[in-house]
Amino acid sequence: TMMHKILSNQQNISGFARVGVPVDEGQHLIKEIIPNDQGCGGMMELGYSEKAHLTEKSECATQEIREKILKKWNRHWDLSQDFLLEKTPALNLLRTRFWNHLFPESYFIIMTRHPIAYSYALLRFEKKKPTLENIEKLLRHWIHCHKIYKNDAKKIQNLKEIRYEDFVLNPRQNLKQFFGFIGNSGGPIIRNIIHRNTNKKYFNLWKKEKRENKLEVERLEQEFESEINLWRYSFDLSNPYFRPSRIKNFFTLTSTEKKILSYIKKLLPSAENYPPKIVILGPAKTGTTAMVSRVQQNIGRSYECFFEPYQLPN
Repeated sequence: TMMHKILSNQQNISGFARVGVPVDEGQHLIKEIIPNDQGCGGMMELGYSEKAHLTEKSECATQEIREKILKKWNRHWDLSQDFLLEKTPALNLLRTRFWNHLFPESYFIIMTRHPIAYSYALLRFEKKKPTLENIEKLLRHWIHCHKIYKNDAKKIQNLKEIRYEDFVLNPRQNLKQFFGFIGNSGGPIIRNIIHRNTNKKYFNLWKKEKRENKLEVERLEQEFESEINLWRYSFDLSNPYFRPSRIKNFFTLTSTEKKILSYIKKLLPSAENYPPKIVILGPAKTGTTAMVSRVQQNIGRSYECFFEPYQLPN
């Protein structure tokens, strides 16, 4: 919802606003055409429904359905804009192949959020009690849905992933990256109040739960830790997002580009079960950004390269 509101305020982009359906989600405008979340069992378990996971092979993946959907959505878009925006968070995660088939010119921006924060926030939205039983149910569902998405994403070309927690740290820079991704020439506009620490209250609830039900919470953390690590999240709430300063594999810029590239490529085959993020640690100096960019090009698009400056000792 936050991302939708921000992107809808940008130049050349039209999104849904005040269209008379819950949180302006496109799914509710076309629920007579394809099932919305309630038609798939509700937000807490829709990932297990065959109606939710749609692909190019689904019976409804036809030109006729495309036209029916556009007829519904076009009423609420400003069709004079260059980019038309729709968001339906949970279901779209499971329907990237379907939408890519119906609208092959589309761009997908997938935002993830720490599963603990996501679970508590969803229970609050659904007005359900944040019991440990409900949290466990949502953690399993989060992992299940993200596995489906990750497998489907292999067939999507115009796709960009971002973590909610990374976006709120630097929304303007991330918007610039989005614009480059979709080819929007406008400059970022930030009109919304963006809170950086909304996850903190949910993490505190999890800590409280752990104090009261230590053995059960530790069981869940041990069971799911490796699964959420794949998305650069952790139950270690001292570092729940694997920030660069805590990543173990650093590469100092005291070598040539070719040598750095050699080091990285040696590590990649053994890093299949780790998030595809590489941090290069080195002194901030002229030409560093360009060098990291060239290393990125040599590594390949499936890995992302970051530069983290540090102060050289006197």
